[in-house]
Amino acid sequence: MDLYPAMDTRLAAAAAQALAADWAATLATLGPLVGDAEDGAQIFVRGGQMLRDAGAVDAAERVFAEGLQRWPTDEWLLHHMAELATHHRDLATAEARWGLLVAAHPDSPLGHSGHAMLYRVHNDLPRAGAMFAEIAQRFPDYLWALDGHATSATLREDWADAVPRWAAVVERFPGHLRGHQEYARAILQAGDRAAAADAAILGQSYFPDDPTLADHLTQALTPPAMLPDLVPNAVPDSSIAVPDITYRVPNDLAVTPLALRRVMVIGSCLTASWGRIFTEFSPGLEADTLLVNNNVALAPLPPHPVGEYDFQIIQLPLRTILPEAAYLRLGLAEEAPYAAMLEDCKARLGQMLFDVLRWTREQGMLAFVMNFLLPQQNPAGRLLLGLHSNWRQGS
Repeated sequence: MDLYPAMDTRLAAAAAQALAADWAATLATLGPLVGDAEDGAQIFVRGGQMLRDAGAVDAAERVFAEGLQRWPTDEWLLHHMAELATHHRDLATAEARWGLLVAAHPDSPLGHSGHAMLYRVHNDLPRAGAMFAEIAQRFPDYLWALDGHATSATLREDWADAVPRWAAVVERFPGHLRGHQEYARAILQAGDRAAAADAAILGQSYFPDDPTLADHLTQALTPPAMLPDLVPNAVPDSSIAVPDITYRVPNDLAVTPLALRRVMVIGSCLTASWGRIFTEFSPGLEADTLLVNNNVALAPLPPHPVGEYDFQIIQLPLRTILPEAAYLRLGLAEEAPYAAMLEDCKARLGQMLFDVLRWTREQGMLAFVMNFLLPQQNPAGRLLLGLHSNWRQGS
């Protein structure tokens, strides 16, 4: 029986071989797919990643686990095993796995940061914040330690604390786009519009085409009296900048305010800020967030009683349905492989939609499923003719 009919045939074969614990065959299949590997452990690391990204999470976990049998202290194998437990929201298993990584590599920030992120995923923000503060002090040259520390202040909406933390991120890692975006946003929220404009302009010197920085700059330069009130019945003037909250939660059709209690947001990292946006839009609203960057296996019940939820917002990650591995190796001479890829994507979409709507089917929770999020700027960017200074006709 074909366990993975919607997957690249070679990856599907590797997944089936891994589930059957036929490691000689698994390695023979994965070897050509992962390319050059520095050592044997890298075949398990990269092969497991490819299987995970293609949706074969169970087979990926088998590959990582087998790799650990052979290289029990490999940092990346330990990391991926811990990430899978975090993804499954299995707190006890994840804590144990992150603990193994930290014990094996105590001087590496990788395990410490992942361990702290685990508690953020489970909404234990005070514990995650304390851990990230310690990690940032111990590993000041690790980007995600400083980013995590600054994010803790942003999640608390403590803008006076967030501003210097994001300033440290920008100063030490000027090529980190998110750092510039959050730095300008924190200053804007703190009320210093002139400094926010300076921060946005600084960010644009590194990322001139970023729409978020452009939006922050517009808000910083727009007189406060011209900005719409952020209340449910406010209709923004389309001739001026639309604040982030109104852009993400349009209120043009609002008639009466809604007394929302709790919502569940299920989606990829693109929806990481949606919970916060909802709570800003509706005072008193509680929001739970379940990050899904790969396939999802929902628990039988949500974190809180079903009756407490008003609805779910579901965003399916496009990269899981159309992973890069599905098309990067396809040639341009034949149409048939692309037609087959489309059928694979349709099958993955149907399966993922079925999985993510479990609480709707079994518990009757109202769900709103979003379309794929459209790019906010041309994804071709500088590849477009005439937009890159190094473009040469005929090159």
